[in-house]
Amino acid sequence: MRARIADYLDRDDLGPQIDTAINRAIRFYRSKRFTFNEVKDATFETVANQISYTTTDGVPSDILQIDTAVAVIGSLNYPLIARPYQYIVDMNLGNFANVPDFYAWYDNSIWLYPVPASAYEVQLSYLKSYADLVVNDDTNDFLTEAEDLIEQNVLWRIYTSLIRDTDEAQTAKAAEQLFLEELQEEVELLKGTGFITYHEM
Repeated sequence: MRARIADYLDRDDLGPQIDTAINRAIRFYRSKRFTFNEVKDATFETVANQISYTTTDGVPSDILQIDTAVAVIGSLNYPLIARPYQYIVDMNLGNFANVPDFYAWYDNSIWLYPVPASAYEVQLSYLKSYADLVVNDDTNDFLTEAEDLIEQNVLWRIYTSLIRDTDEAQTAKAAEQLFLEELQEEVELLKGTGFITYHEM
């Protein structure tokens, strides 16, 4: 993508600026929902009398926002209700152990209440986080599933802040908007609700 953008710009002296713009574009869009950045049915196992869980316990390392958490016991699913971290701490004063009813996502850890009385499987659905790209060979879902969107956002950033070409910036922004709408239509079709949250840029 970096080489393609440099070719569009007809500039070979903006490599670091293009790299920075690519990462900023991904950071801008990573909190928005697309078909490729939602993860379903990731799992980890609880431990008896352990209240919090991190990547060392099997919690995925790329969680940005948890959508659902379900404790699985035998053939039964027990949906967990999201609560603030302080609620979990306040409720856990007696260290009561049972099947968890509530969870909090805090400091890259999952906190459960009641404290699990045994080993239970917890299934997670969540919105993925993405680390910055560092070397030329680095890639992620945004560069494979939304490359046109990211590319146009990068061009808009470069034309706006570095080259200062208003016409080209507006052209890139219009193209970016079209690619965004296409991706959001895919989300709408898969969800089948007929409604989608839309954010003006």
